[in-house]
Amino acid sequence: MTTTDHTILLTAGGGNIGSQLIPHLLKDPSSPKIILPTSNSASLLRRLPFVSNEQVVVEEGDIQDARWFRSLLSTHSVNTVFVCVTGEKELITTFNIFDAMFKTPSIQHLVYVSACGDLTLEAAVNRGRLLNMCAGHIAVKIISEGKLRYGMPKDSFTWTILGPAMFTSNDLLYKTSLLEKGFYEEPVGSKGVAKVDTADIALGAYKALMDQGRKYNRQKIMIGSLKTYTATEIAALWAKALGKEIKAAESDVETLNAFENIMAKYTSPAWGRDLRLLYESFEKERFGMTEEDYERQVEFLGKEPRDYARFIEETAKSWL
Repeated sequence: MTTTDHTILLTAGGGNIGSQLIPHLLKDPSSPKIILPTSNSASLLRRLPFVSNEQVVVEEGDIQDARWFRSLLSTHSVNTVFVCVTGEKELITTFNIFDAMFKTPSIQHLVYVSACGDLTLEAAVNRGRLLNMCAGHIAVKIISEGKLRYGMPKDSFTWTILGPAMFTSNDLLYKTSLLEKGFYEEPVGSKGVAKVDTADIALGAYKALMDQGRKYNRQKIMIGSLKTYTATEIAALWAKALGKEIKAAESDVETLNAFENIMAKYTSPAWGRDLRLLYESFEKERFGMTEEDYERQVEFLGKEPRDYARFIEETAKSWL
């Protein structure tokens, strides 16, 4: 693909991943054209001034408007799409995006952000993957991954799926609680969750976008730590880094009720409940990847993912 014909559309370009992905694309020698749909262009430009670049086209609108989204693909002759969607309308929005891509001849490649773990239909049906999965924003990814694996038109575009672990940056939300109360609020349970720096997801997205399905077509790449961390282990890491006692949140009914209430206040009751169901599942099964998944990730990224313990150490130093 030449410099002039590589056009990439990014959903969630202003998010935790997208805001770190765009600089990679702007530095790439192929100088791809970047299309950024956003519901608030003024806010995006204030937060990310580097998007005021001749390579970047900011389009104001709602990606949930399927006709508008498809018009973007056609108008800009988009050939590569980065899909990172979450929220209560995730399934409808994602499937409408896939449909628009199927119907746009210029589309050649998709990078889809899912979640860490085996979310194949085979795992769901034959290996009991759905047994402990009640969180809709995770279950929806089984359907979306299944659509790509089994429901695409013949001779359609190539795709690569990214499966990120739990964000290390979630811990930043608990700064006040850690420093003032000696309490780690996130009820991640006793089975262990893998952790990932969003910078590594952004790097993975960049690698997958520029690969264009040449090496990683129809593959899912997990992104994050091989080690999984329990709530107690995370509290111990923060205790060491801060030099003070840190208590971990339990995963009992009382704690999860309180967590749900807080999430509902800042999001919505439905989203608060869905997050609660996710954390309930962490008390039932491990959330992470296999050694083979990890080795594939290292080869894909060209490096080890950022170490979670080091993230905690560096963050604690910046707070003290």
